[in-house]
Amino acid sequence: MTDYNNISDEYDKSKQDRWRIDIEKYSITEYLKDKINGKRVLDIPCGSGIYSNLFYELGAKEVVGIDISEEMVKLAKQKTKCPNSSFIQCDAQKLNDLSLDKFDIITCIFLFNYAKNEEELENMIKNLKNLLNENGILLIFNDNILQSDYTTDYSRYNFTKSCQNKIIKYHVFNNISNFDIINYKIDSNIFFQKFQKYFKEITIHKLKVKDKDEYYNVFFNNQPFIFLTCK
Repeated sequence: MTDYNNISDEYDKSKQDRWRIDIEKYSITEYLKDKINGKRVLDIPCGSGIYSNLFYELGAKEVVGIDISEEMVKLAKQKTKCPNSSFIQCDAQKLNDLSLDKFDIITCIFLFNYAKNEEELENMIKNLKNLLNENGILLIFNDNILQSDYTTDYSRYNFTKSCQNKIIKYHVFNNISNFDIINYKIDSNIFFQKFQKYFKEITIHKLKVKDKDEYYNVFFNNQPFIFLTCK
């Protein structure tokens, strides 16, 4: 698993890459903007708190950020703009160790791709389901578990992606960042079966892009990421 304590600053800066603003942030914002006002939100993994701040700006009443990385949590605390926020270091496998009230919205922006096997995946899902209000929303932006072709060259978007022996490797690079991220590939049928065990409604959302042009043709011809919600 990637040790974000060693790359916290670089990862934080990579969030400013064009695709992350035009596609990742835009898709999430467009979905949440009319649903988040006055809500209690859990952001896991919160990273440096970029989305925690966004959720506050969109009208969230309270934001709790959780991340396994101590350095990421430190950054999030330093950068927070939300007066009613808290940030906690914790492994998503051990959420039951925390005493948390339930949330209206839980966002998992690159979480489930760190599950090494189906047991870890189900444990994450179960822990988060237990923290979600009855009519709550689980939002997922994740490595695309439906992707089968790993030959696409995504270098124009400042990353490359490969998969070997169910290990997915991203190499991220730009003027200020250069690091690797390791994810794990779980069979898509198993992935959805685990979510269907705990949620009645699972929706795959079309990724949106701000001011789409030919620059993103490669990205959308073989989408490396997927956007889901569960209720």
